[in-house]
Amino acid sequence: MTEQNSQNQKPEKKKGVGKGIIIAIVVVALIAIGAIICYFMGLFGGIDESEARSLALSEVPGATEEDITYIGKEFNDGIMEYNVQIMYESSIYEMSFAVRNGSLLNKEMEYIESHGTQDNGANQSDIGDIGIERARKIALGEVSGASESDVMKVELDNDDGRTVYEVEIVFDGMEYDFKIDATTGEIISRSSESAND
Repeated sequence: MTEQNSQNQKPEKKKGVGKGIIIAIVVVALIAIGAIICYFMGLFGGIDESEARSLALSEVPGATEEDITYIGKEFNDGIMEYNVQIMYESSIYEMSFAVRNGSLLNKEMEYIESHGTQDNGANQSDIGDIGIERARKIALGEVSGASESDVMKVELDNDDGRTVYEVEIVFDGMEYDFKIDATTGEIISRSSESAND
């Protein structure tokens, strides 16, 4: 009886070893597949921020590092991408690049001067537009300690028939949003909230 018991146990050990090998192979395969998916999504490897800056500047001939107003990395439509905004010669350029290989995913350009015409056809420079730099300085003056690098966005928009600059500043864990009259420089509205919301 003892011999029969030991003979019965041997096949069970072989089955256990076989199952262990199969489980190990499946786990390794899943890890490899996960790593490949993460690579193609751009979650590791790929270009860094300085390379994204260089790529963006190559898309806007003549622009320099000082013209980059925003650069950020985010997950969008299944891939990790760098979003870059450049303000250069009365235009705002917004681009996104795949982190994995630096390919250009999207590029948009908006003429700052093209907004806000009056009935007589005069453009904003004719009606006293304060300009993007002045709007940026007005907003920065309202956030003690903030600097140029804290300005995340400056856009020209039309708000109920009034041409305004929308300025977003992120500083010291807070996000500040301003609407500034494009003609007078008056702050029309301001709000702040935690940048983590």
